[in-house]
Order: sequence, then structure tokens, then C-alpha cells
Amino acid sequence: MASSSAASTESSREEQRIATLKWNRTLATSMLGVMVLVFAATGFIGGHNFTVALVRAAAEAGIVGGLADWFAVTALFRHPLGLPIPHTAILPNNRDRIGSAIGRFVEQSFLTPTVLLPRLRASAPAKRVAEWLSQPQSVELLVDPTVALIPQIWDETASLWRLVDRALMGQLRKFDAAPLVGQALRAIAASGEADILFERAAEVAAGWLRHNRAEIDEIVRKRSRWWVPKAIDRAIATALLDGVSEFLDKMREPESAARRSFRDGLAQLARDMAESRSYRDQVNAAKNRVLDHPDVRAWMVSIRSEISRTVLGDVEAPKSRIRAALATMLASLGSALASDSEVQARVDGLIERLANQAIARRSEIGGFIADVIKQWDAQTLSDRFELVIGSDLQFIRMNGTIVGAAVGAAIFLIDRLLAHWTVTL
Repeated sequence: MASSSAASTESSREEQRIATLKWNRTLATSMLGVMVLVFAATGFIGGHNFTVALVRAAAEAGIVGGLADWFAVTALFRHPLGLPIPHTAILPNNRDRIGSAIGRFVEQSFLTPTVLLPRLRASAPAKRVAEWLSQPQSVELLVDPTVALIPQIWDETASLWRLVDRALMGQLRKFDAAPLVGQALRAIAASGEADILFERAAEVAAGWLRHNRAEIDEIVRKRSRWWVPKAIDRAIATALLDGVSEFLDKMREPESAARRSFRDGLAQLARDMAESRSYRDQVNAAKNRVLDHPDVRAWMVSIRSEISRTVLGDVEAPKSRIRAALATMLASLGSALASDSEVQARVDGLIERLANQAIARRSEIGGFIADVIKQWDAQTLSDRFELVIGSDLQFIRMNGTIVGAAVGAAIFLIDRLLAHWTVTL
């Protein structure tokens, strides 16, 4: 995944910085050690030979220069040789002052309108984002960590789902549904959907009568007197069914009295929902009974479980639909942003407003940086600064050794030259 790859890359970089620091430190110490060995060797040989004396003087000065710079570099981060020498371990001993100075530096040198806003406008952030999203590898950098986080977020928010469920059900019980139902009834009546519903109901009723004529005939026969002829029973049943069917057919006419009565009744019901306390209580009581019904509760739990199963199963699949949809969405977002200069201008304006908010709170940001540094212990502070600048500081030790040796040789030569001139004169 991209997130683990990024973490691995950062870890590799830190390991490289540590290795470079150790190498440069070893190299600087080795150079000092070479000077010590040369000084000792020339001491055994003797100093009467001019070349030997020159080399010895250079080695001696190199030792002095190397030791002086070793002491200076080491004193920044810790006490040399662990000795509490005054004005050493400068960074740990001045942690609070350094933290405040860095915080002020960021606040006064970076988070200012004259510095931040011109650079931000010149960078055209929306256009850069669009260009970045146009590259498939960039989209993957966003998609992979997002998809990888879904299972973890889903598991960690299980308790939050229960809390939301309780809060939502509580709010739904308090919610007055009658005005909403009334509005829905008015909308249905005004849109003509009620006529479609009414016509469909009449059509279903007429169809039911046609398909159940035999049962209705039997019911009429059973309820008729024994002395009434069967032919008359059938005639009565037929007349009854024909009359009802005719009535239902008339009801299906757009401007029938039954249709108008249905519309009026629906409008009156909508008004009652809004104005009648009794109707409102009945609607809300019915709503709460539905919410509290065990089947409804089980249905809601099953929906959540099914969503969880679907989501978690999909993100683990080799061809995840969520991953593909997220990648498509980000790529489409990049394409749309790249082709719409007006949207780019709006995004740039939003980013600039956010930058202005950061500028307005720059003192808080600087204070935050200072507080974080002040909370570091002395060892952490020394290690972090040394890891950043310590490797380069080792070159000061190397240069000190080399320059010291060169200066020592120069002083030796000048001294011999002056001695020669003195003897000559």
C-alpha cells in the first residue's frame, strides 16, 4: 500500500541520515587520530631533520585544530566527555529559548501576508492539484491509503454507530411527523398522483370482482332463504356485481363525483394533519409504534450488518469496486478541475482564505511550535538537531584538522625563515 510505502521510504531516509552522520563522525575522528599517530611517530624519529620537524609541527597544529573543533561541535549537543563544563550542551540547556526563537522565526518569516500570499498565488494550487490528479500514480497514492484505512475506521467506529443509532432513534421519536405527512398528502393531491392511486385502486377492485364472481354467487346463495329459487339468487348476485362494477367504472372517470370526493377528503386529511392535535397525536403514536417494533429494529440492524459485510468484503477483494469508484472519482475531479478555470479560481480563493486564517492565527501556530519543542526532553532535542545538522558539522571537525595542520606547517616555515634571516643579519 502507498501508506506503508511512504512510511518505509521515510524510515529508509532516516536510516540513511543516521548512517551518514556515523560515517562523517568516524571520518573526522579518524583524521584526528592520524594526526596523533603522525605526531607520536615523528617524536620517536626526532625533530632535527627539517622535513620531520615540519610534519611534526603540522600534526601538532592539526591535533589542536581538530580537538578545538571537536569540542565546539560536541558542546552544541552535549557535555564533552560527560564533563559539566560551562557553556556546553548548548541546545539542551537552552531548549525553551530555542523553541521560542523557532516559533517566532516561523511566525515572523513565513506566516506573513507579504511572504505567504504572493508565493501561494504564483503557485496556482488548484491547477497544480489538477495536473497532479491527472497522473494515475498520483491517484493511487490517495486511493490505496484511503481504502486501507476503511476496515480500521469501520471497526473503531462500531461503538459510534451504536451511539448515533440511539441518538437518531431518540430524535425520531421526538420528531413531529404529522406536518410532514400533511405536506406529503398535499403534494400528492396537487401533483395528480392521488388520482393515479385512486384509479389504480378502483381498477384492482373491479378486477377482483370479475375474478371472484363464482364465490360471490355462492355467498349470495348461502345467505338467501331456502324457499327463494336459485335463478333469482343468481339474478340478484349478477345485478349486485354489475352495479358495483358500474360504480367502480364511474369512479375511474377523472371528474366523477367519487373522484372529487376523494380529492376533497385527501385535502381535508392534509389540513387535519397540520391543525388537529388529535390527528397529530395519532400519527406520531403510529410512527413511534413502527420505530419500536422488533421487526423494524431487526431490519435496521440487518441493514447495518449487510452494509458492513459488503463494504469490508469489497475493500479486501482484488478488484474492489470501492477502490475503482474512488479512483474514477478522483480522476474525474482532476479532469473537471483542469478544464474549468472558474472552479480553479474558486478553489484558489478558498485556499487563500485558509492561508489568511493561518496568518491571522500565526501567533498561535508559533506558540504551538515553541510548546512542542519545549516538551522534548534534552536527549530528544539533541538527537533530532544532530540528525539534521550534525553530519554537516562533522566537516567543521575535518576542516579544523586540515586547516590546523596547514597553519602549523605555515607557522613552522615562517619561524624557520625568520630564524634564518636573523642569523644572516
